[in-house]
Amino acid sequence: MPERRPSGGGADAAAAVALMQAGDYARAIDAFRHLAGRQPGLAVAHAGLGRCLGRSGQRVAALASLTHAGELLQRGLTRGVPADALLDVAFELQALHAHAASLCFIDAALDAAPALARAHHLKAIALQHGGRAHDALRCATRASALAPGEANALLLRATLEAQCGHLDAARAQLGALIDDRNPDIHVRAMRELGGVLDRCGQHDAAFDMLRNANAIQLAALRARGFDPARTMAAIEREPALCTAAWLQRHAGEHDDERPAPVFLVGFYRCGTTLLEQMLASHPGLVTSSENPLIAQLERAVGTAPDPAAHWTERWAAAGPHTAKRLRALYFRHAEAMLGPLPAGARLLDKCTMNSMHAGFLRALFPDASIIFARRDPRDVLLSCFMQSFTPGALTAQLLDWQQAARFHDAVLRQWSCMRERLGDKVFETQYEELVRSPETTLRPLLAGLGLDWHDGVLRFHETAHLRPISTPSFADVTKPVHASASGRWQRHAARFDDIQPWIAPHVPPAGRPA
Repeated sequence: MPERRPSGGGADAAAAVALMQAGDYARAIDAFRHLAGRQPGLAVAHAGLGRCLGRSGQRVAALASLTHAGELLQRGLTRGVPADALLDVAFELQALHAHAASLCFIDAALDAAPALARAHHLKAIALQHGGRAHDALRCATRASALAPGEANALLLRATLEAQCGHLDAARAQLGALIDDRNPDIHVRAMRELGGVLDRCGQHDAAFDMLRNANAIQLAALRARGFDPARTMAAIEREPALCTAAWLQRHAGEHDDERPAPVFLVGFYRCGTTLLEQMLASHPGLVTSSENPLIAQLERAVGTAPDPAAHWTERWAAAGPHTAKRLRALYFRHAEAMLGPLPAGARLLDKCTMNSMHAGFLRALFPDASIIFARRDPRDVLLSCFMQSFTPGALTAQLLDWQQAARFHDAVLRQWSCMRERLGDKVFETQYEELVRSPETTLRPLLAGLGLDWHDGVLRFHETAHLRPISTPSFADVTKPVHASASGRWQRHAARFDDIQPWIAPHVPPAGRPA
């Protein structure tokens, strides 16, 4: 939500907004709640509360507050409420991946102000996430016409041009945006243009364009202190401390009333989002959709003997009831994000890189099922190299071609080591087999999870747009399953010579799809 002076509410509203803008969400939540209690019809109170709840991981409550704020603002449009205030609510809903819910407020704003470029832009984003690329392109075209100098509008239009197959138009627009003085626009345009060049058959030019874009982003991260060695050291440390003996000694029995979750893990771009959407179409599973539940719990293990100590050391010092305490906290966090879980349903916790925390998963839930998704490493690494990720300690590893291969190798070697310590209820899938014959993969997997077959898992694309999807695969999983993403690495086969030592151990054996 763009920062703006509150309309109404006086000094109390201004004070609550100041807390929100300072990032003090806990105090801001209290202030906005108090304000909403005193003035139930004050939209700024409910909108601010929704924003702060969303930033605090309380997604369900955030959606309720934002929706109520939107309804109040919508009713006020005829009384002089600016349409842009309604778009602030829509923007926050989209930040929570509630793109479908944002549409009614965007349309209301457009009814009141048809020439509002921002409304057309936000509608394009919502439609894009709903798998309606051509409709989204029409909105993006309108937005860029109304705001011809707005680089973000032009970039979204070019991205949708490419998505709709209008490669020449996308290429021309992106070529112009590369000269933008904004470093973020410059890099994003280079990355999108790299993808377009690849689809045009100019594979060497595409790879070089992407490498240059990644190098610019990596240099900026290194200037802020990014050091890939820290993550690599943590990967090596995990199996050394979370041994089979440690797990046997510290992993307590799961004696809670709730069924244990199903954890879906792997590596970036290995097909976990596709598999998640298929499984989430089963009535016995509810997806978490890439929420950092486990990362939050690792930080909550305890602080003794040292807050910076490895989680196994803090766990051992926290006492015999650590697992039970953390499981209760896990489900509190889950329901704050997802709402009450349906009776009898199991939570499908899909957070791809939780593969690095497999020992923690087993210590926390001794009887949980863990699914590890595999894919040909050549397609994985190429897709990672071409993808635009939110920068972080893990995704930054993917910006350098050789470092990405080393990182991928380290994660898979760590998984192989930990896999032997996890006991039963561990499953592995292969992306190439999943897209070639979905039912052949899904039937035994569902049976292993103790679930009956359900035909809906093959029609996942019909309902995927109704679920929050926070990964870059949101457009792909609103379409029927297809195998067009398999084997793309062959266009860049020569580039893999430099990273052969790190990928060779993970290439599917001869005779299996690759």
